[in-house]
Amino acid sequence: RRDRRLASPHLIHQRDEKIAGRRSARGPVTQAGVVAETRATGSWRGLATRGETRAGIRIQREVVYDEVIMPPASNSPRPALRHLFELLTLVVLLLCFPARGGQDAAWSPEEAMMVPPQPIPASGPLPPMVDPALSRSIAATARASGGASCRVELETLRRRHFGPQRDPELRAEGLRELRSLDGSCQLFAMPEVFATERNDVRRAVIEHLSLQGDRGQAALAWTAIHHEREDWRVAATDALARPATSATLAVLQSAFSASEHAVIERAGTLAGALGSRVAIPYMIATQYSADTVTRQGDLAWIAMGTQRSYVANLIPVAGDGSAAFRPVPGIINEGFVFRVTDAVAVVYRTVVHRVLVDMTSEATGEDTSSNGWSLTRWRDWYNRVYLPVARAEFQERVDELDARDYAEMERERRRESVDDVLD
Repeated sequence: RRDRRLASPHLIHQRDEKIAGRRSARGPVTQAGVVAETRATGSWRGLATRGETRAGIRIQREVVYDEVIMPPASNSPRPALRHLFELLTLVVLLLCFPARGGQDAAWSPEEAMMVPPQPIPASGPLPPMVDPALSRSIAATARASGGASCRVELETLRRRHFGPQRDPELRAEGLRELRSLDGSCQLFAMPEVFATERNDVRRAVIEHLSLQGDRGQAALAWTAIHHEREDWRVAATDALARPATSATLAVLQSAFSASEHAVIERAGTLAGALGSRVAIPYMIATQYSADTVTRQGDLAWIAMGTQRSYVANLIPVAGDGSAAFRPVPGIINEGFVFRVTDAVAVVYRTVVHRVLVDMTSEATGEDTSSNGWSLTRWRDWYNRVYLPVARAEFQERVDELDARDYAEMERERRRESVDDVLD
C-alpha cells in the first residue's frame, strides 16, 4: 500500500525492471514484482531499495516482492487453506498490476522511449530519435492493417452505413459504431478504408484517432505521411499533439528511412509542422539522395566520327545479250563511340532542405543557410553548435515529464488519504 501511494504502477514497473525485470527460474516476474508459481504454498520475502529524484525531490522507495517456494508435505488441512489463501492473494495482485505484454506491449510511457541526443557520426547509422523497437512495432501494425482480417469489420460498416447512403439516422448510427472500434490495426486501417467517404466520416475518424492515446497519435502520423489523399494528410497533421509524442517521432524515424522520395519529403514537412527538432539529424542526412540506376546493359551511347562509303562487293547481273555488276556499298566509321553503362541521379529534396534551414535558424537565432547542401558542414555545425542546445531541450522535456509523473503520484496519494479518512 505504501508503494501505491508513492508511484503509479507503470512507474513501479520501470523502477523495478533491474530488480525483478528478469524471468526467474521459478516463475515469471510480473509488473507488481510478484513471481507466480502455483505449486507453492510457502513464501520467501526479499527487499530491494533504490532512491531516485523526481522533480527535484529525493524519494527513497522500497519495493517488496514475494517469491513462492514449495513447503514440506503435510496431511494437515491447515497448509491447504494457507495455500488457497496465498493463491487468492496472488490472483488479486496480478489483477491489480497486470504484466506488460500482449498486442500493445510496445506502447510504453513516453519517457521510456525517449533517447538522449547524440552527435552525428562521420559514418554509420544516425542516432535514433526514439527506441527503434517502437518504430518496428508501429511499422508491423501498419502492415497488419492491410490484411483482410483487420478490415472486414470496417468494410462491413462502410457498406451498411456510409457510401451513397443518405439516411442521417443510419449514418449517425454508423459513426457511433465507428467510435467503438479501437483495435490497433483497425485504427491504422480506418483512414484507408474510409478514404473516399464524405467529410463527416473523415472528421469522425480523425477525432476518434486523436482520442486513442499513443496508438492514435501513431495512426495519425502514419496517415499524415503515407496517405494518398492530401485532404486526409492535412487533417491528420492538424490533429496531432504538440509537442510530438514518442509514437509520432517513431513514425517520423521510419519514414526518413524510406526509399520513396515523396514519403521523405512528407516526413520533413510533418517535422516542420510539429516543430520536432529531434529530427534535425535525419533532415541533414536526407536533404539529397544519389539513386543508382540498376538496369543492365548500356543506358545510352554517343558516336562522333566520319562515315565513308565504299564498294564492298559486286553482284553480277545477266540479261539478254548483256551483263553487268550491281555494287554493294559498305560504310567505314572513323572516330569514337562513347558508351554510357552506369549513372547516378542526384535528387535534391528542396522541401526537406527548406524545413531544415528554417527550423535550425529559429532554434539558434542565426542564419544557417550558409551550410548549403554540404553534409559535412551541416554535420560539423550540428555537433559543435546545436548539440548542446538539443541536450538542454531534452533535459527540459525529461524534467517536464518527471514533474507530471510526480503530480500524478501526489494526486493518487491525496486520493488514497481521502479514502482512508472516509473509511
